[in-house]
Amino acid sequence: MRIAVLGATGRTGRPFVELALAGGHQVTALVRSPHKRSLLPADVDVVDGDATDRAALESLVAGRDAVVDLLAPERGGPPDLRRQVVPGLVVAMRAGEVRRLVLLTGAGVRIPADTPKVADRLIVWVMRRVAAQTLADAEQAVAMLASHDDLDWTVVRAPRLLDGDPTGRARAFPGVGQGSSTSIRRADLARWLLEEVERPTWVHQYPVVTS
Repeated sequence: MRIAVLGATGRTGRPFVELALAGGHQVTALVRSPHKRSLLPADVDVVDGDATDRAALESLVAGRDAVVDLLAPERGGPPDLRRQVVPGLVVAMRAGEVRRLVLLTGAGVRIPADTPKVADRLIVWVMRRVAAQTLADAEQAVAMLASHDDLDWTVVRAPRLLDGDPTGRARAFPGVGQGSSTSIRRADLARWLLEEVERPTWVHQYPVVTS
């Protein structure tokens, strides 16, 4: 499978890329800063550019089978990054006739199916006070994507991400609070994401993936 990746040099993107390559997939990554090329394996195809640049996105997704968006907000970066990226990404995918999209966001993005526990509600309460713009950006970007039924999108919501070796434990739930926990290892999440790309199970859904 030919997979285009945004956020490939991030802390979740790197293990995802490594797993995808190990699985025999061809990976193309969008890289904004040339010095970050060294963070990727040599056999990754690299497209230089910014995720807010529609031309760069079109180069990234052209000829791909699936797109995986693992972008994360950066300190000092634009507060509306996801809202800037999603419209251009949708246009690029349509132009390239690519339907499959897996987008990662935080479990603080709520949907009606959620039944959050006390701990879940506390996390969102804190986020709305210390990262309100980031959360609002994610919520609005997800809402934008939801209207595009012509794409086979899956919005994956993840709680607190931890570093470390994989545990082999990653569970998906339709909503927050339905057996979900409040953390997951990045390596475990990367494995789950790749499996969802390979064998779509949650198309047009918003699973929360936790340990």
